[in-house]
Amino acid sequence: SSVPIRPDVRNTMEDLTAAGVRFVYFSPRNMKRSKPIAEKIGISFDWNCAISLRDLEGEQTRDPHRHISNYADWDVMAKLPHGIEAIRTHLETVDNVPLLVSLYT
Repeated sequence: SSVPIRPDVRNTMEDLTAAGVRFVYFSPRNMKRSKPIAEKIGISFDWNCAISLRDLEGEQTRDPHRHISNYADWDVMAKLPHGIEAIRTHLETVDNVPLLVSLYT
């Protein structure tokens, strides 16, 4: 990724995690573009460890940060919802996993 990361971010995140503070990264980019940044700052994740706040369906305007497809590469095994309404429904009817992830795109 071409996004520069301050050298002290990774150590600060480790210190906060050790103190019981959960570090969360909100990215305007899609998962494919956010993953290298998250790895640089020490966020470990696999499938079901990141969630998209954007709906997969019904988006009419072009978004230069979003990979246009019905699913992104990380969605193949993921079971988490996409979009605010789907996340809300998931929280009400399934479990609280969407609140436990560390990467939101």
